[in-house]
Formats: sequence, C-alpha cells, structure tokens
Amino acid sequence: ARMPQMYAQWSNLPSLNGGSLWAGRRYYKRNDIHISDFYYWNQSATGGGVEDVRIGDLKYSYAFSRKDNLYQKQAVSRHDFNVAGFQTNSGGELELGLSYLEKPDRRGAHNGWAITTQHVQKDFFGGKNKLALQYGEGPGTGLGYTGNPYLDDGNKSYRLVEFF
Repeated sequence: ARMPQMYAQWSNLPSLNGGSLWAGRRYYKRNDIHISDFYYWNQSATGGGVEDVRIGDLKYSYAFSRKDNLYQKQAVSRHDFNVAGFQTNSGGELELGLSYLEKPDRRGAHNGWAITTQHVQKDFFGGKNKLALQYGEGPGTGLGYTGNPYLDDGNKSYRLVEFF
C-alpha cells in the first residue's frame, strides 16, 4: 500500500521560535486554484525540513526532498527555501520561494532552479485574492514540481496566476 502522506512532525519548538521539524511523505506548502485543483506551487514530496521558523516578523522554511510523486521516474535532490510574512498592505502578505534542483548523477542531466513570488490579499470581497509570478530554468521549468532533469538553462518557463 502506498500512503499519500505519512510523516512525523515536531511542532511549536521553542528553539525554532515556534517552528517545526518534519520528515516523511507530505503534502507540503500546496498552493492551488481550488475549482480546478491546479497546484501551481506545490512543494509536496518525500523528504524533510524545518518549517515556519520565526525571525522577527518573517517565517522561514527549508525542505529537502528527492521525489515529488509516484510517477517521477528519477529521484532528484530538491531544495525549497521560503520566506513568508512580508506585510505589504492591510490584509496583504507576500511570500517568496526558491527551488534549487541538483543535477542527478546521469549523463546529460542538469541543475535547475525556480522562483515564486506570491501575494495573498485577505478580505477581498468576502474572500481572498492570490497573485503569483513564477520563473524557472532547466529542471526548474516544472515550476511547482520537479521538471525534466535533462533540460538545460536554455529551457525557461514562466507563469502568472491570479484568482479570487
């Protein structure tokens, strides 16, 4: 049997200013458009990390993973670093994310990276509005997940997502 999620988490650690440690297979920092279940920024994978460590008003997270999903043919070491909590306006918050994908030990494979900037506006006509801009190169062209490790930095992908 394959479990979609199975992980251990140690939450609200004083040594991490309320942050947590986790390891296992986890739905992690999934951002989607609910009506279509389109996960445009999804860092879910098998791995581990440190989540929501408060330093000042910001929350820092780091995750290391090897495999996004059952159908990913090759394990790729992925490093996801997020900083959240930038207050832009009343009810508005900005989050920044960087994914670095290490070159697997295979001929013709490459490193890759992707960045995401997301603004969430709460209390927007009774709901919330999300605006995200993403850019990636090489295996980072998957944007919300690990892309093809055989793509090089000549391969680029960008996406703008906005929804209420």
